[in-house]
Amino acid sequence: MNRHTLRGNGNRAVWRETLVVDGELYRLPNGELVRASVVPHPDALPEYWSDTPDGSDAWPTGTGLTLSLVWPYEPSGGVVGPAQLTLLTPACVAGVRWAEGCYVFDVDTTPELIRKKGEEGFGPGWPLDELLPAGLEAEPEFEEAVKVAEHAWQRLLSIRERGAGRG
Repeated sequence: MNRHTLRGNGNRAVWRETLVVDGELYRLPNGELVRASVVPHPDALPEYWSDTPDGSDAWPTGTGLTLSLVWPYEPSGGVVGPAQLTLLTPACVAGVRWAEGCYVFDVDTTPELIRKKGEEGFGPGWPLDELLPAGLEAEPEFEEAVKVAEHAWQRLLSIRERGAGRG
């Protein structure tokens, strides 16, 4: 998958005045840049998912959808169902195996950004309305962070391979 061609599937996630568009860059309240992934929630909207040929996994097929960031959702304004929103860090985009993004959880009908922290569960989050669009001017900064993460990941893999050859 070439990340330079990935700029969204046309899906939008909405909650009140907050709009998150798939493929767009956003800035977390801590200043970190993330890229939005907006897909139909697989449990609520399985018709927008396709199974792999062996049935071991599935991928989203819905495009151009307006989805809700709360569940249960109220059908209005063309909303077809709830979204599964993931905010991908540069390390996630670079393919670092243990990299975790941020997820949106509906807490008492108020969506909140929560950071996944591996085996520890989830770290502290932020109110969704504190997520800020970063705009096109942030693309070079994000791409540079992805390159740094890719380089670090490749370096770790080469160290591991050299260490395995000695054992």
